[in-house]
Amino acid sequence: MPTQLTLIGGYLGAGKTSLVNRMLRAAHKPFAVIVNDLGALPIDEALIETRSAAMVTLTNGCACCQIGADLSLQVDRMASRGFDWLVVETSGVARLSRLMVQLMQLPGIQVNSAMAVVDGLRIEQLLENRWVSEIVEDQLNAAQLIVATRAFPDWRFTGSLWHQRTKFLEAEGALPDWIWQTEKAQVVPSPKGSNKADFQHRAVTVNPSMDASDLERFIVSNPQIQRVKGFASLSGQRYLIQSGLGYCRIELSEAVGIDGVQFIWTGSKAPAFEQITSPPE
Repeated sequence: MPTQLTLIGGYLGAGKTSLVNRMLRAAHKPFAVIVNDLGALPIDEALIETRSAAMVTLTNGCACCQIGADLSLQVDRMASRGFDWLVVETSGVARLSRLMVQLMQLPGIQVNSAMAVVDGLRIEQLLENRWVSEIVEDQLNAAQLIVATRAFPDWRFTGSLWHQRTKFLEAEGALPDWIWQTEKAQVVPSPKGSNKADFQHRAVTVNPSMDASDLERFIVSNPQIQRVKGFASLSGQRYLIQSGLGYCRIELSEAVGIDGVQFIWTGSKAPAFEQITSPPE
């Protein structure tokens, strides 16, 4: 019997990691998760049985590992550990249709579901952005189920057929049954277009003598930045940093771990990271 695989895609900051974490807490059977950033997955410490640099094993039998250079090899390794269901959380700038084609070719693997998570408050803005709309449309077209977050129960796409595959997900409470329901996926061709975003990324350790307001000012003053996510110790306190198109949140955090902030931006001009990584003059 083939190993079942669910793909969870969606643009940067849509809420993919939050959904994966809720699925892990509510797991009704053991499954393995392959995530884009293991360090950013806010797993409840009470669920963790063992932890290593490459793998987190949970007390409910689930396991999490980080996407490596060869996703196909990693999927095969997790399947060989005896899991009959795998969940892959993709990068926010990944083309869901391409990943589906890649994974469908793996022997013993059946891609049975593809979800696209969307931020209901930002999705229309993303679809109008000439640099990222092609990627977002690919994710929406390839997904059998579109999961809307940060919206309201009767929210719908404006003037599109995507709303027929869209369901609203409450921010709290038990996960609805449709999150767990799967069916064999079909590949939808990616729309053709000429405006392709050139994404760059870099992880930095923020200078600890900075204030949270200084870091927020740096982020919002660089419009090419698409996504920021990570932890930083600033002026003696630890913060969780999350930023995307149209929002920037820097909040106190009690999480224990290594500091590091991942930046993703478009275009060839990188933000002046020396402003936040070197001691201020």
